Amino acid sequence: MKAGDVDGLIALLQSGSTDEREDAANALARFPEAEEALIAALSDPDNGVRGQAIWALGELGSQRAFGQVADFLFDRDPFLRVFAVNALAWIDHAQSVELVRPLANDEDDLVRDQVRMTLEGPPPTR
Repeated sequence: MKAGDVDGLIALLQSGSTDEREDAANALARFPEAEEALIAALSDPDNGVRGQAIWALGELGSQRAFGQVADFLFDRDPFLRVFAVNALAWIDHAQSVELVRPLANDEDDLVRDQVRMTLEGPPPTR
């Protein structure tokens, strides 16, 4: 993909429709130069866009976003909590273990299952 294509995806992430923003966040997971735009997308009003941005930052291994992604461990939306558990494990498995441990008793089955896999398994591969 050319730099212009990445710029086009970043533009969609910033001002496209909800579906376009989600798709752009997903596609940008392969481009470290999109890290800043993905971090900004963590504030998007749509949960789906925020979830894709969390996932993409995990895929990128974004140390810069670790703290902001960790904040989503306490989000009301269980899917965002699952995305955050995954992303943190991709970014820094050792550090994420202690952060996600309290979610082993989360009210949501999906969150508990993801936390269990993170605590019991080896570091995930991207």
